[in-house]
Amino acid sequence: MQEEKLLEFLKRNDSPTQGEMKRAIGTKSNAVLYKVLDSLEEQGFIKRSKGRWRGVSLVSYDDDAGDGAWTTVPLLGIVAAGHPIEAVLTPEKMSVPATMLKPGHDYFALEVRGDSMIDEKILDGDRIALRHASTASNGDVVVALIDGENATVKTFRKSGRKIQLIPANRDFETIEVDADRVTIQGVLVGLVRHYEK
Repeated sequence: MQEEKLLEFLKRNDSPTQGEMKRAIGTKSNAVLYKVLDSLEEQGFIKRSKGRWRGVSLVSYDDDAGDGAWTTVPLLGIVAAGHPIEAVLTPEKMSVPATMLKPGHDYFALEVRGDSMIDEKILDGDRIALRHASTASNGDVVVALIDGENATVKTFRKSGRKIQLIPANRDFETIEVDADRVTIQGVLVGLVRHYEK
């Protein structure tokens, strides 16, 4: 994974050039490097000094957090960010920044299909990390199972005996169902995005 490779490289190399960073992640593309840097900066791992050559520095790298600053969680399958789809299980592992996870909780990951959450910056093909949970607070982004089989990622809102699962894209409608038809599977803690080489 390019983010993990670049973090490892930055841990060992102070103020690398763009060319050195591109070689470290196996790309010749400036655009790919900038996307990886943007993602690492958003997650708080690096800071960039604008206008400075070699202005990338590591902010936090926790050597006590397992395998460097990354750990793995089970990648359980695919979830819809669109119309609910049948949950699909694929038992794999996904690397996530250890800072996403807090001790005492169980976590899992899902791959997103669809674009109903694009205004929350959750895109088709992203992999989201979630804390196992059976309850959620209004405003949480959750993975919810409707009628025990159709999974979707949406913003959660409970009002009386109804639950609203709200998209972050004007092209999609809010799903409103009786609370007893919805099972919360997890609450979003972060996402990992893969970029093309």
